[in-house]
Amino acid sequence: MILDKIISYINIKRHGLIFKRNKMELDLYSLMSQGKKPKNLK
Repeated sequence: MILDKIISYINIKRHGLIFKRNKMELDLYSLMSQGKKPKNLK
């Protein structure tokens, strides 16, 4: 079914976005734990 492929594609995209966001938060946390301020946050 084409619909199943579309739904699975959307789910993969959503999981990718969640993964990227979590990775960014992890990077921010590691930066702050080192005592450095991230450049994009003021």
